[in-house]
Amino acid sequence: MEQLLLYVYFKLNFNPPVMKRILFYNFFLLISLNICAQQSMNMNLLSTHSYSTNLSDIWGYATDNGEYALVGLYNGISVVNVSNPSSPSELGFFSGPSSMWRDIKTYGNYLYCINETGGGLQILNLAEVISGNSSPTYIENMSLDFTTAHNLYIDENGILYVFGSSYSNGGAMIFDLVPDPENPVFLGNYSGSYFHDGMVRGDTLWGGAIYNGQLSVVDVSDKANPVLMATQSTPNSFTHNCWISDDGNTVFTTDEVSGAYVTAYDVSDLNDIEELDRIQSWSSDTDVIPHNTHVDGDFIVTSYYTDGVSVVDASNPSNLIEVGYYDTSGGYSGGGFNGAWGAYPFLPSGIILVSDMENGLYVIEPKYGNASFIEGYVTNSVNGAPISNVTVQLVGSNDPAITVLNGFYETGIANEGTYDVFVSADGYSSQIVTVNMSPDAILQLDIELIPSGCMDEFACNYNPLAVTDDGSCAELDECGECGGDGPIPGYDCQGNCISGETLTVQMNDSYGDGWNGNNLVVNGISLTIETDSTGSETICYDSTAGCIDVSCDGGSWQSEVSWTISDVNGNVLLSGGAPYSGAFGGSDCGPAITGCTDALALNYNSAATEDDGSCEYPIDCEGLTTITVAMMDSYGDGWNGNVLTINNETFTLDSGSDGLGSICVDLSSGCIAVTCDGGTWQEEISWTISDENGNQLLNGGAPYTGEYCDSEQSCQTLDFPAGWSIFSTYIMTDDMGIVDVLLPLTTTDNLVIVKDVVGTAYLPDWDFDGIGVMDFKQGYLMKTNFSQSIELCGVHMLPEQHPIELQLGWSMFAYLRIEPADIEAVLEGIVNHIVIVKDAAGNAYLPDWEFNGIGDLESGKGYLIKMSSDQTLNYLSNDQEY
Repeated sequence: MEQLLLYVYFKLNFNPPVMKRILFYNFFLLISLNICAQQSMNMNLLSTHSYSTNLSDIWGYATDNGEYALVGLYNGISVVNVSNPSSPSELGFFSGPSSMWRDIKTYGNYLYCINETGGGLQILNLAEVISGNSSPTYIENMSLDFTTAHNLYIDENGILYVFGSSYSNGGAMIFDLVPDPENPVFLGNYSGSYFHDGMVRGDTLWGGAIYNGQLSVVDVSDKANPVLMATQSTPNSFTHNCWISDDGNTVFTTDEVSGAYVTAYDVSDLNDIEELDRIQSWSSDTDVIPHNTHVDGDFIVTSYYTDGVSVVDASNPSNLIEVGYYDTSGGYSGGGFNGAWGAYPFLPSGIILVSDMENGLYVIEPKYGNASFIEGYVTNSVNGAPISNVTVQLVGSNDPAITVLNGFYETGIANEGTYDVFVSADGYSSQIVTVNMSPDAILQLDIELIPSGCMDEFACNYNPLAVTDDGSCAELDECGECGGDGPIPGYDCQGNCISGETLTVQMNDSYGDGWNGNNLVVNGISLTIETDSTGSETICYDSTAGCIDVSCDGGSWQSEVSWTISDVNGNVLLSGGAPYSGAFGGSDCGPAITGCTDALALNYNSAATEDDGSCEYPIDCEGLTTITVAMMDSYGDGWNGNVLTINNETFTLDSGSDGLGSICVDLSSGCIAVTCDGGTWQEEISWTISDENGNQLLNGGAPYTGEYCDSEQSCQTLDFPAGWSIFSTYIMTDDMGIVDVLLPLTTTDNLVIVKDVVGTAYLPDWDFDGIGVMDFKQGYLMKTNFSQSIELCGVHMLPEQHPIELQLGWSMFAYLRIEPADIEAVLEGIVNHIVIVKDAAGNAYLPDWEFNGIGDLESGKGYLIKMSSDQTLNYLSNDQEY
């Protein structure tokens, strides 16, 4: 979303004299206004309280006379009076070890807090704070055998559970607070697995065994000897948080990874735990990360990172319906670790407290009630048989129901009213039924669908059960496919290439994050870039087959998309962006195609029907290397003043969407310098530089500064300590898949987990790879059981050739140089935009505080960084010094 808004601003304020873009202005302005509007349903904002530092978790506290928010900050704890929810006021701030993670709970008059940096258990007397005591009791209890922890919980009996601590394996330490709240008494420890979070009701502990991907159920009736009773794998295998329903029959879990769910389980029989339903939050971004969920009567209240806070009616846990939300994080969207960290719904007044990491404390008034439900059975109108896999969609809801084997469905909607129900299934006529939905009520709606299909008995898809003909009758094609179009030109029925001719499709993304759902369809074959900035495919082609249809559409961020289609000689036959619809291959394939029609030219276009005078001819390099430059513009109006410079030779695109050039270079004499800059609309620009064999040497956009050096094979040794670390590499191996790169660690059963900055994980023990191909410019957080070294060999990615784009918010970047260098010197060019840098040990570099706890950046390591704006990190070469 940040990218879109910046795009709007840029387009509106530079005002180039191009009239065709006026419509573009209005279109993007409307989109930006729509996206920037605060998103909410059945929840009202009462007030906010901002901070100069980042927030983490939140808890609440109430007395007979007031209500209070207990806010975890990066540098301590804030106690805020929210008794007047429209005007919160801070009563006190209590500093603590700097930490991104801080969790808070209460017992009696005391606040208890842990973090992942140090200080053990922080204890604060809230009664003294509220009474105005200028020096309230605030201690760090370091005598409990742990210095750091991830979370804690205090049950109704005053028993404290500490999760993910530095004691043992980080399971659950158990303490009694009743005898002396300032000096907890150790009762026992559960070490069956590491717990990231958990809660306890009675004698049962419900724990999030995050690295096992499981909910764990532990009997803690004997605190000295806890016993595991049951486990349950969760949908995305990264079980972060869990909370039990008031009746003890249902537990709700979250997985802290992109695209995960809040999931409900029937736990009334621990020998037969059953998933009941799962749900995602309100936005259309299905990659958002859920964090913490809590049960509040009929409802579950979830802090959902970039989607803010989400409230779901869980009164029928097999039919979860979202009834309220408030987006506290309008500046962020998608699968990042930004936005709402925690949401506390238990204050007597009913207000909800939300800690937004970037925006501060939110005080929200709930206006939601129970959902309106609908359920029933879908059957065949002819024989009464149940129909499974029927989609039942309440128009206005983003959560359709799918019928199960007995034809049953259940769904619902947040607000009462009149709605259309759209019912559809393959082989049946669709129906629309209008219903009146009432709150806190279940409408019974049984539906009979009429079988439909082809009623021509001579057709290949004749349906003898059809009652109505749906016009779908078809014949077998030459490949025996019913209703098919025969083989794709150039291929036989088995998909083998028979023409002997091929096309090369080069795909580019100027932003470098893939095509975001756009697909290029050439000759009936669909192609895309899932991630990164480039992709290339070779497909079959029959030049005698006539017109070849080409289309490109279907996704977002289309201004970033560009592509070329070339023949076996490298001649560009067609190029474009998205959206696109056209054809090539003959004079009758649509409008005239202009281009070079001379077959002897470098840029001969065999698809061109009209010569435009652009032919460029080979130059004699007399033994030097001929470099071919391909230039693309996704909008199709040239490069608007931008110039690509290679060793003092300049290239540009005066108009159109693509162009070619060439230059002679001596690669043996050193590196070739490359820059691209000087104009406007730089997000539309992409280019590639290839050698005379068609091998791509370099690619980029604008602005760009770098160089290409003829790389040779080299190796790097990576040293992994036991426990957590952040690693990176400057080696590009033949296969950069995370599984292959770290294979030496998995063959020794050493690797526990790898995570990227958005939380996507590789879990070898569970055969789960959510990362795929590594980006050598990024750092990766990982955990190993013991220390081990591995050697990576491949192409040395020279640091000066590979600038690293650091986006607003959190990133993990790679250190690409061989020798260590002082972090302050390396980051000097972007220091005014840095909030914090951290290494795996928690050491921090805080420019605003003139504090450098990291020292030198080191080869093989990665670093966590938070930026206040988008910036580019440029490294010096290995033969230069900072």
